[in-house]
Amino acid sequence: TDTQKIGVGITSAGVMFLMLGSMLFFDGPLLALGNILFLTGITIVIGPKKTFYFFSRRNKVRGTICFITGIVLSVWVFFFFFFLSSHSLLQF
Repeated sequence: TDTQKIGVGITSAGVMFLMLGSMLFFDGPLLALGNILFLTGITIVIGPKKTFYFFSRRNKVRGTICFITGIVLSVWVFFFFFFLSSHSLLQF
């Protein structure tokens, strides 16, 4: 269907951003964008229920933990830098 074609495009863009982020010495924003696009694209292609089952299978636990940890760390770094920049603006 057309929705699945869009999902494949979003997944492909996510993979491209992940590869580009890896080639540019693990650039955090590119890796975070790649993770989000990849996860969104997979969800669009196979559906939310199957996506949950895919990531919660017992034999994929280590990979899922690493993937989710990468997303959490990327978001955490973004909010940390935002907090530091807003905190330094308040000191002036």
